[in-house]
Amino acid sequence: MNGAYRQRRVPCEVCAGRRFRMLQAVGRIGSPGEYGPLPVQACVRCGLVMVNPRYERRFYRDYYRTCYRRVATGSPVPTVEYLRRQVQRGERIRRFVQPFLPGAGKMLDIGCSAGATMIPFQRNGWSCVGVDPDAGSVRAGRHRLGVDVRVGDAEGLSFPKGEFTLALGLGTFEHVYDLAGALRRCRACLRPEGLLLLRTRSHRLWGSPLEYFNHNHYRYFSQRTLRLALLRYGFHTVQVSTEPLEGIPGTYYTLARAVHPVPLARLRRMIAAGMGDDAAVLAQRLLSYGRGYRRRARRFLALVDSCGAEPRRVARAVRAERNPFTLLDGPVDEAVRRAELEARLFLARAREPDR
Repeated sequence: MNGAYRQRRVPCEVCAGRRFRMLQAVGRIGSPGEYGPLPVQACVRCGLVMVNPRYERRFYRDYYRTCYRRVATGSPVPTVEYLRRQVQRGERIRRFVQPFLPGAGKMLDIGCSAGATMIPFQRNGWSCVGVDPDAGSVRAGRHRLGVDVRVGDAEGLSFPKGEFTLALGLGTFEHVYDLAGALRRCRACLRPEGLLLLRTRSHRLWGSPLEYFNHNHYRYFSQRTLRLALLRYGFHTVQVSTEPLEGIPGTYYTLARAVHPVPLARLRRMIAAGMGDDAAVLAQRLLSYGRGYRRRARRFLALVDSCGAEPRRVARAVRAERNPFTLLDGPVDEAVRRAELEARLFLARAREPDR
Protein backbone atom coordinates (compact mmCIF):
# COMPACT_ATOMS: atom_id res chain seq x y z
CA MET A 1 0.00 0.00 0.00
CA ASN A 2 1.43 3.33 -1.08
CA GLY A 3 0.39 6.58 0.51
CA ALA A 4 -0.25 7.94 3.98
CA TYR A 5 -3.40 6.86 5.77
CA ARG A 6 -4.66 8.37 8.99
CA GLN A 7 -6.20 6.41 11.83
CA ARG A 8 -9.44 7.42 13.50
CA ARG A 9 -11.21 6.31 16.64
CA VAL A 10 -14.86 5.34 16.18
CA PRO A 11 -17.73 4.76 18.63
CA CYS A 12 -19.16 1.28 19.11
CA GLU A 13 -21.09 0.23 16.00
CA VAL A 14 -23.79 -1.49 18.06
CA CYS A 15 -24.54 0.82 21.00
CA ALA A 16 -22.53 3.99 20.15
CA GLY A 17 -20.51 3.56 23.36
CA ARG A 18 -17.13 5.28 23.67
CA ARG A 19 -15.48 3.26 26.47
CA PHE A 20 -13.40 0.26 25.41
CA ARG A 21 -11.20 -2.39 26.98
CA MET A 22 -8.06 -3.55 25.15
CA LEU A 23 -8.08 -7.29 24.41
CA GLN A 24 -5.02 -7.62 22.19
CA ALA A 25 -2.61 -5.01 20.87
CA VAL A 26 -0.80 -7.09 18.21
CA GLY A 27 -2.20 -9.03 15.26
CA ARG A 28 -1.70 -9.82 11.60
CA ILE A 29 -1.24 -6.70 9.50
CA GLY A 30 -0.34 -8.27 6.14
CA SER A 31 0.23 -11.76 4.78
CA PRO A 32 0.21 -14.72 7.22
CA GLY A 33 3.00 -14.31 9.75
CA GLU A 34 3.30 -10.54 9.38
CA TYR A 35 2.44 -9.03 12.77
CA GLY A 36 2.31 -5.52 14.08
CA PRO A 37 0.18 -3.06 16.06
CA LEU A 38 -3.52 -3.95 15.88
CA PRO A 39 -5.68 -2.50 18.69
CA VAL A 40 -8.47 -5.05 19.22
CA GLN A 41 -10.87 -3.67 21.84
CA ALA A 42 -14.21 -4.59 23.39
CA CYS A 43 -16.98 -2.07 24.03
CA VAL A 44 -17.52 -1.79 27.79
CA ARG A 45 -21.28 -1.35 27.39
CA CYS A 46 -22.26 -4.12 24.93
CA GLY A 47 -19.08 -6.16 24.42
CA LEU A 48 -18.70 -5.73 20.65
CA VAL A 49 -15.11 -6.58 19.70
CA MET A 50 -13.67 -4.24 17.09
CA VAL A 51 -10.42 -2.79 15.80
CA ASN A 52 -10.26 0.72 17.25
CA PRO A 53 -8.76 3.05 16.17
CA ARG A 54 -8.78 2.02 12.50
CA TYR A 55 -7.53 3.48 9.25
CA GLU A 56 -9.69 5.93 7.33
CA ARG A 57 -12.13 4.73 4.69
CA ARG A 58 -9.75 5.59 1.84
CA PHE A 59 -7.42 2.83 3.06
CA TYR A 60 -10.30 0.37 3.02
CA ARG A 61 -11.20 1.21 -0.57
CA ASP A 62 -7.61 1.09 -1.82
CA TYR A 63 -6.77 -2.13 0.00
CA TYR A 64 -9.78 -4.16 -1.10
CA ARG A 65 -9.52 -3.00 -4.69
CA THR A 66 -5.81 -3.63 -5.09
CA CYS A 67 -4.32 -5.93 -2.44
CA TYR A 68 -6.85 -8.01 -0.53
CA ARG A 69 -7.03 -11.12 -2.69
CA ARG A 70 -3.26 -11.42 -3.04
CA VAL A 71 -2.72 -10.94 0.70
CA ALA A 72 -5.58 -13.21 1.79
CA THR A 73 -5.18 -16.05 -0.73
CA GLY A 74 -1.75 -15.62 -2.29
CA SER A 75 -3.22 -15.26 -5.79
CA PRO A 76 -4.32 -12.07 -7.60
CA VAL A 77 -7.22 -13.95 -9.25
CA PRO A 78 -9.43 -16.83 -8.05
CA THR A 79 -7.90 -20.23 -8.75
CA VAL A 80 -9.77 -23.15 -10.32
CA GLU A 81 -9.72 -24.95 -6.96
CA TYR A 82 -11.11 -21.89 -5.19
CA LEU A 83 -13.98 -21.61 -7.67
CA ARG A 84 -14.76 -25.32 -7.38
CA ARG A 85 -14.96 -25.10 -3.62
CA GLN A 86 -17.05 -21.93 -3.84
CA VAL A 87 -19.65 -23.80 -5.93
CA GLN A 88 -19.73 -26.58 -3.33
CA ARG A 89 -20.20 -24.05 -0.54
CA GLY A 90 -22.99 -22.36 -2.48
CA GLU A 91 -24.91 -25.62 -2.70
CA ARG A 92 -24.66 -26.15 1.06
CA ILE A 93 -25.87 -22.59 1.64
CA ARG A 94 -28.78 -23.08 -0.77
CA ARG A 95 -29.90 -26.20 1.08
CA PHE A 96 -29.69 -24.36 4.40
CA VAL A 97 -31.99 -21.49 3.33
CA GLN A 98 -34.38 -23.63 1.26
CA PRO A 99 -36.79 -24.43 4.15
CA PHE A 100 -37.27 -20.70 4.76
CA LEU A 101 -37.85 -19.84 1.09
CA PRO A 102 -40.21 -22.36 -0.50
CA GLY A 103 -39.75 -21.02 -4.02
CA ALA A 104 -36.99 -19.47 -6.10
CA GLY A 105 -36.56 -15.71 -5.99
CA LYS A 106 -33.89 -13.09 -6.59
CA MET A 107 -30.69 -13.23 -4.58
CA LEU A 108 -27.92 -10.69 -3.94
CA ASP A 109 -24.47 -12.00 -2.95
CA ILE A 110 -22.55 -9.20 -1.19
CA GLY A 111 -18.78 -9.67 -1.23
CA CYS A 112 -19.21 -12.52 -3.71
CA SER A 113 -15.62 -12.76 -5.04
CA ALA A 114 -16.11 -14.32 -8.51
CA GLY A 115 -19.71 -15.24 -7.74
CA ALA A 116 -19.43 -19.04 -7.96
CA THR A 117 -21.59 -19.36 -4.84
CA MET A 118 -24.52 -18.15 -6.97
CA ILE A 119 -24.27 -21.02 -9.47
CA PRO A 120 -26.21 -23.61 -7.39
CA PHE A 121 -28.96 -21.04 -6.85
CA GLN A 122 -29.16 -20.33 -10.58
CA ARG A 123 -29.38 -24.04 -11.34
CA ASN A 124 -32.45 -24.13 -9.12
CA GLY A 125 -34.29 -21.28 -10.81
CA TRP A 126 -32.95 -18.27 -8.88
CA SER A 127 -32.03 -14.95 -10.44
CA CYS A 128 -28.72 -13.81 -8.90
CA VAL A 129 -26.54 -10.72 -8.77
CA GLY A 130 -23.21 -10.38 -6.97
CA VAL A 131 -21.05 -7.42 -5.94
CA ASP A 132 -17.40 -7.39 -4.88
CA PRO A 133 -14.80 -4.61 -4.59
CA ASP A 134 -12.07 -6.67 -6.26
CA ALA A 135 -12.12 -6.02 -10.02
CA GLY A 136 -10.01 -9.12 -10.81
CA SER A 137 -12.50 -11.41 -9.11
CA VAL A 138 -15.39 -9.70 -10.89
CA ARG A 139 -13.71 -10.17 -14.27
CA ALA A 140 -13.17 -13.86 -13.49
CA GLY A 141 -16.83 -14.28 -12.61
CA ARG A 142 -18.12 -12.51 -15.70
CA HIS A 143 -15.74 -14.06 -18.23
CA ARG A 144 -14.98 -17.50 -16.79
CA LEU A 145 -18.29 -18.30 -15.09
CA GLY A 146 -20.77 -16.12 -16.99
CA VAL A 147 -22.45 -14.84 -13.82
CA ASP A 148 -23.78 -11.34 -13.16
CA VAL A 149 -21.16 -9.86 -10.84
CA ARG A 150 -20.33 -6.17 -10.51
CA VAL A 151 -17.61 -4.09 -8.88
CA GLY A 152 -18.99 -2.55 -5.70
CA ASP A 153 -19.15 -2.75 -1.93
CA ALA A 154 -21.85 -3.15 0.70
CA GLU A 155 -21.92 0.54 1.60
CA GLY A 156 -22.55 1.48 -2.03
CA LEU A 157 -25.47 -0.83 -2.84
CA SER A 158 -27.82 1.10 -5.13
CA PHE A 159 -30.36 -1.45 -6.28
CA PRO A 160 -34.06 -0.53 -6.41
CA LYS A 161 -35.95 -0.76 -3.14
CA GLY A 162 -37.31 -4.24 -2.50
CA GLU A 163 -35.38 -5.80 -5.40
CA PHE A 164 -34.26 -9.02 -3.66
CA THR A 165 -35.80 -11.92 -1.75
CA LEU A 166 -32.51 -13.02 -0.19
CA ALA A 167 -29.10 -11.44 0.45
CA LEU A 168 -25.93 -13.30 1.37
CA GLY A 169 -23.03 -11.84 3.34
CA LEU A 170 -20.69 -14.82 3.74
CA GLY A 171 -17.82 -13.43 5.75
CA THR A 172 -18.55 -9.96 4.38
CA PHE A 173 -19.92 -7.78 7.16
CA GLU A 174 -16.84 -8.15 9.34
CA HIS A 175 -14.88 -6.53 6.48
CA VAL A 176 -17.11 -3.57 5.61
CA TYR A 177 -15.87 -0.21 6.80
CA ASP A 178 -19.27 1.32 7.59
CA LEU A 179 -21.41 -1.35 9.23
CA ALA A 180 -24.43 0.92 9.72
CA GLY A 181 -24.43 2.09 6.12
CA ALA A 182 -23.94 -1.44 4.77
CA LEU A 183 -26.79 -2.97 6.79
CA ARG A 184 -29.16 -0.11 6.03
CA ARG A 185 -28.54 -0.33 2.29
CA CYS A 186 -28.87 -4.10 2.41
CA ARG A 187 -32.22 -3.83 4.19
CA ALA A 188 -33.45 -1.24 1.68
CA CYS A 189 -32.87 -3.51 -1.31
CA LEU A 190 -34.62 -6.47 0.34
CA ARG A 191 -38.33 -7.03 0.00
CA PRO A 192 -40.45 -6.65 3.15
CA GLU A 193 -39.74 -9.75 5.27
CA GLY A 194 -36.80 -10.56 2.97
CA LEU A 195 -33.98 -12.65 4.39
CA LEU A 196 -30.29 -11.93 5.05
CA LEU A 197 -27.86 -14.78 5.69
CA LEU A 198 -24.56 -13.88 7.36
CA ARG A 199 -21.50 -16.00 8.00
CA THR A 200 -19.39 -14.52 10.77
CA ARG A 201 -16.56 -15.54 13.03
CA SER A 202 -17.46 -16.29 16.61
CA HIS A 203 -15.75 -15.76 19.96
CA ARG A 204 -14.93 -19.46 19.76
CA LEU A 205 -11.38 -18.74 18.64
CA TRP A 206 -9.38 -21.15 16.53
CA GLY A 207 -5.74 -21.12 15.51
CA SER A 208 -3.23 -18.54 16.65
CA PRO A 209 -4.72 -15.41 18.27
CA LEU A 210 -2.11 -13.42 16.33
CA GLU A 211 -3.68 -14.68 13.09
CA TYR A 212 -7.30 -14.74 14.23
CA PHE A 213 -7.26 -11.01 14.90
CA ASN A 214 -6.11 -9.38 11.69
CA HIS A 215 -6.43 -6.16 9.75
CA ASN A 216 -8.87 -7.73 7.25
CA HIS A 217 -11.62 -7.69 9.89
CA TYR A 218 -12.88 -4.52 11.53
CA ARG A 219 -15.17 -6.31 13.99
CA TYR A 220 -15.65 -9.74 15.59
CA PHE A 221 -19.23 -10.57 16.48
CA SER A 222 -20.52 -12.96 19.06
CA GLN A 223 -24.05 -14.29 18.63
CA ARG A 224 -25.20 -11.67 21.15
CA THR A 225 -23.53 -8.66 19.61
CA LEU A 226 -24.55 -9.68 16.08
CA ARG A 227 -28.17 -10.05 17.20
CA LEU A 228 -28.00 -6.56 18.69
CA ALA A 229 -26.43 -5.07 15.56
CA LEU A 230 -29.10 -6.63 13.38
CA LEU A 231 -31.87 -5.30 15.61
CA ARG A 232 -30.47 -1.79 15.51
CA TYR A 233 -30.31 -1.72 11.73
CA GLY A 234 -33.58 -3.45 10.92
CA PHE A 235 -33.28 -7.25 11.08
CA HIS A 236 -34.79 -9.89 13.37
CA THR A 237 -32.81 -13.11 13.86
CA VAL A 238 -34.71 -16.16 12.61
CA GLN A 239 -32.18 -18.98 12.84
CA VAL A 240 -28.60 -19.47 14.04
CA SER A 241 -26.45 -22.43 13.06
CA THR A 242 -23.05 -23.28 14.49
CA GLU A 243 -22.57 -26.07 11.96
CA PRO A 244 -19.62 -25.41 9.62
CA LEU A 245 -21.83 -25.34 6.53
CA GLU A 246 -18.90 -24.38 4.29
CA GLY A 247 -16.25 -26.35 6.17
CA ILE A 248 -14.75 -23.24 7.75
CA PRO A 249 -13.91 -23.69 11.46
CA GLY A 250 -14.86 -21.14 14.11
CA THR A 251 -17.79 -19.64 12.18
CA TYR A 252 -21.56 -19.55 12.50
CA TYR A 253 -24.50 -18.58 10.34
CA THR A 254 -27.28 -16.17 11.17
CA LEU A 255 -30.45 -15.95 9.11
CA ALA A 256 -32.36 -12.71 9.73
CA ARG A 257 -35.56 -11.16 8.41
CA ALA A 258 -35.92 -7.51 7.38
CA VAL A 259 -38.08 -5.65 9.92
CA HIS A 260 -38.22 -2.18 11.50
CA PRO A 261 -35.02 -0.99 13.26
CA VAL A 262 -34.93 -0.88 17.06
CA PRO A 263 -34.29 2.66 18.41
CA LEU A 264 -30.89 3.12 20.09
CA ALA A 265 -32.40 4.01 23.48
CA ARG A 266 -34.41 0.79 23.53
CA LEU A 267 -31.39 -1.20 22.38
CA ARG A 268 -29.37 0.17 25.28
CA ARG A 269 -32.07 -0.91 27.69
CA MET A 270 -31.88 -4.41 26.22
CA ILE A 271 -28.12 -4.40 26.72
CA ALA A 272 -28.52 -3.24 30.33
CA ALA A 273 -30.90 -6.16 30.85
CA GLY A 274 -28.16 -8.60 29.86
CA MET A 275 -28.27 -9.02 26.07
CA GLY A 276 -24.65 -7.96 25.49
CA ASP A 277 -21.24 -9.41 26.34
CA ASP A 278 -18.99 -8.54 29.28
CA ALA A 279 -15.69 -7.02 28.14
CA ALA A 280 -13.86 -8.25 31.25
CA VAL A 281 -15.03 -11.82 30.62
CA LEU A 282 -13.90 -11.58 27.00
CA ALA A 283 -10.45 -10.42 28.09
CA GLN A 284 -10.10 -13.33 30.52
CA ARG A 285 -11.35 -15.79 27.90
CA LEU A 286 -8.74 -14.61 25.41
CA LEU A 287 -5.98 -14.91 27.99
CA SER A 288 -7.05 -18.47 28.80
CA TYR A 289 -7.29 -19.38 25.12
CA GLY A 290 -3.76 -18.11 24.50
CA ARG A 291 -2.40 -20.39 27.21
CA GLY A 292 -4.25 -23.37 25.76
CA TYR A 293 -3.09 -22.57 22.24
CA ARG A 294 0.51 -22.41 23.45
CA ARG A 295 0.24 -25.96 24.79
CA ARG A 296 -1.43 -27.23 21.60
CA ALA A 297 1.17 -25.47 19.45
CA ARG A 298 4.00 -27.23 21.26
CA ARG A 299 2.26 -30.59 20.85
CA PHE A 300 1.59 -29.90 17.17
CA LEU A 301 5.22 -29.02 16.47
CA ALA A 302 6.28 -32.23 18.22
CA LEU A 303 3.99 -34.12 15.81
CA VAL A 304 5.53 -32.29 12.86
CA ASP A 305 9.00 -33.35 13.98
CA SER A 306 7.95 -36.97 14.66
CA CYS A 307 6.30 -37.20 11.20
CA GLY A 308 9.35 -35.90 9.40
CA ALA A 309 7.43 -32.78 8.34
CA GLU A 310 5.42 -34.85 5.81
CA PRO A 311 2.08 -32.98 5.54
CA ARG A 312 -0.22 -35.97 5.07
CA ARG A 313 1.35 -37.86 7.94
CA VAL A 314 1.08 -34.74 10.08
CA ALA A 315 -2.61 -34.30 9.17
CA ARG A 316 -3.40 -37.92 10.03
CA ALA A 317 -1.57 -37.60 13.36
CA VAL A 318 -3.46 -34.39 14.15
CA ARG A 319 -6.85 -35.98 13.42
CA ALA A 320 -5.96 -38.86 15.76
CA GLU A 321 -5.32 -36.48 18.65
CA ARG A 322 -7.85 -36.23 21.47
CA ASN A 323 -7.87 -32.42 21.23
CA PRO A 324 -6.69 -31.90 17.65
CA PHE A 325 -4.81 -28.84 16.52
CA THR A 326 -6.99 -26.89 14.08
CA LEU A 327 -5.98 -27.07 10.42
CA LEU A 328 -7.35 -24.77 7.76
CA ASP A 329 -9.76 -26.06 5.14
CA GLY A 330 -8.21 -26.75 1.73
CA PRO A 331 -5.08 -28.53 0.41
CA VAL A 332 -3.31 -30.50 3.13
CA ASP A 333 0.18 -29.23 2.26
CA GLU A 334 -0.90 -25.61 2.61
CA ALA A 335 -2.95 -26.24 5.76
CA VAL A 336 -0.03 -27.92 7.56
CA ARG A 337 2.45 -25.28 6.37
CA ARG A 338 0.24 -22.46 7.66
CA ALA A 339 -0.39 -24.19 10.97
CA GLU A 340 3.33 -24.76 11.50
CA LEU A 341 4.16 -21.15 10.64
CA GLU A 342 1.52 -19.78 13.00
CA ALA A 343 2.53 -22.09 15.85
CA ARG A 344 6.23 -21.27 15.61
CA LEU A 345 5.66 -17.53 15.38
CA PHE A 346 3.22 -17.52 18.30
CA LEU A 347 5.64 -19.41 20.52
CA ALA A 348 8.46 -17.09 19.48
CA ARG A 349 6.44 -14.05 20.58
CA ALA A 350 4.87 -15.55 23.70
CA ARG A 351 6.27 -14.08 26.89
CA GLU A 352 3.78 -15.03 29.59
CA PRO A 353 4.86 -18.08 31.64
CA ASP A 354 2.56 -21.11 31.81
CA ARG A 355 0.46 -21.56 34.94
